[in-house]
Amino acid sequence: MAAFISVGDTTGDGRSDLLTVTNSQYRSQNPQTPGGAGQQISYAANGRGSLYGPTWVDNSWFGLHGVS
Repeated sequence: MAAFISVGDTTGDGRSDLLTVTNSQYRSQNPQTPGGAGQQISYAANGRGSLYGPTWVDNSWFGLHGVS
């Protein structure tokens, strides 16, 4: 990953989540989602000290608007 951002609770479950942006070496394991640099990937907190994920969010940082 190229960057990690603590964005607060994006899933609405009261737990702080993590948003990342990929670097050029990122390879998606899901054929439905793109690989490469600049992908937004979300990791939701599971409430037990670790994270669920990854979940593809958007193919650029411009999709970051609207996070609550």
